[in-house]
Amino acid sequence: MKTAADSLYVLPMQLVREPRTPAKPKVCLGRLCIIPTIANTLPAADILAALAKHVSGDWGDLPPREFAANQRALRRGDPVCSLHVCSRGKRLWIATETDRAVTTVMLADG
Repeated sequence: MKTAADSLYVLPMQLVREPRTPAKPKVCLGRLCIIPTIANTLPAADILAALAKHVSGDWGDLPPREFAANQRALRRGDPVCSLHVCSRGKRLWIATETDRAVTTVMLADG
C-alpha cells in the first residue's frame, strides 16, 4: 500500500543548499518536502528561486485576497502559501504549515 510518505522527498535542511534570503526571513521552512515529479523534471535553480521568494514573503502569483491572507498569517502564525511560475512554465505551489515545521513544494497544475 502506498502512503503519502512514499510520494514525497523529505530533505533535511542541512542537505539542501539554502536559497539566498533576506537578513531576516519572513517564513521558516522547517523540513522541506518536494513531490518527486518536481525534483525529477524541474531545474534545482527554479525550485530554489521559488523557495527563496517564499521565505522572503514574495507570494508570487497569488490573487490579492490570498496575498492579504498570507500577510495576516505571518502576524498570526497561520499557514502560508505561495504560487510561482518556473522557467519551463510550470507553476509551483509552496505551502508552509502553521508550526513552520514542514514546507511542501507541489505542482499547481496537477
